[in-house]
Amino acid sequence: MGARTDVAASTSQLKTVEHPEVGRLTLDRDVLEAAGSTLRLVVCTAAPGTPDHQALEPLAAVGPRTFG
Repeated sequence: MGARTDVAASTSQLKTVEHPEVGRLTLDRDVLEAAGSTLRLVVCTAAPGTPDHQALEPLAAVGPRTFG
């Protein structure tokens, strides 16, 4: 495992995106920044039970998948 890096800052906001397979999604977007670095981790999630979460569920499948 690599060396420990503390998170310097974290920001959160809602982000609306247009996905080519499932359409418009409004997601929680969190950005974590590593202390002393320009590295950032961007994580987009949908709250469980919401229509956005339900729209994402088919994308969790492993392997090739077609929609429509």
